[in-house]
Amino acid sequence: MGTYQIAGVGFRIIPPAGRSFSLQTDFDDDSEGCFLHKFKAELNPAIPSFLCEYDDEASVYIPPPTFLIRERALTVAEDEDYYYLPDDLNEEGIVNYNIRYRKDFHHALITRHCARNLFPSLALRTVFRNFALAHQIVEIHAAAIEYDGGAILFSGFSGVGKSTHVNLWQEKYHVPVLNGDSPLVRTGKAPMVCGSPWCGTSRQTLNHELPLRAVVFIEQAAVNEISRLSGSEAFMRLVSVAGIPRWNTERMNLGLDCLTQMIESTPVYLLRCRPDWQAVEIVKKELDDQ
Repeated sequence: MGTYQIAGVGFRIIPPAGRSFSLQTDFDDDSEGCFLHKFKAELNPAIPSFLCEYDDEASVYIPPPTFLIRERALTVAEDEDYYYLPDDLNEEGIVNYNIRYRKDFHHALITRHCARNLFPSLALRTVFRNFALAHQIVEIHAAAIEYDGGAILFSGFSGVGKSTHVNLWQEKYHVPVLNGDSPLVRTGKAPMVCGSPWCGTSRQTLNHELPLRAVVFIEQAAVNEISRLSGSEAFMRLVSVAGIPRWNTERMNLGLDCLTQMIESTPVYLLRCRPDWQAVEIVKKELDDQ
């Protein structure tokens, strides 16, 4: 069994029978931006933990009888005891992986069907983030940097320039990147931004956590300007970038509660900008003037 501590909770992975973790490179896959080895830990029995089993023996996918959602982008089925999430269901109905969740979300089984890659990094990410919501931890699609003892999240739709903006911060102020794609935010009295093993194409993540100082949404524009968003505006934008399963009411509400707690204690901004140094400077000035 491989044990990991991520954002203060445990993640236990049982590898396929007959395979050691060394054969799976410690379940660390650089090609998909997953770096579980950075989070390997002996777990304290007192902390909440999630157990995930993985079977890489290819098998035939048999659809469960009852579907909750059956769409191109998302398919969810159930029976009396489990939820089923076939991953990468394409137009021909080919399933690469299937995730079977126990309905209390404390155990999952990942089964390989047609996937060529034996390492299910995205499936592991899905099962972890859905479990973590019960412990006030939500995944945000953003790049997180460390600045002045806190973390700033830069978010927005793909292609708006998040990576470019973060690179400018790194070049000028040499700030560490806590996670370049999918940081975790542990809410509560004071939201904390935590590194996660999943960091996408950025290949940048740290096993570290910092107080959340601000969230900045980026949009391309002809001029550089920053404005603070109202609570309702901030909430709607955060919903669009949060890793919340909309197919399960309980988990969805847990995620929405996390976002509400973030907004209550954290300023959220809209940065309309060009990809230049001035955009960095107006964000820095706004933060320094808080």
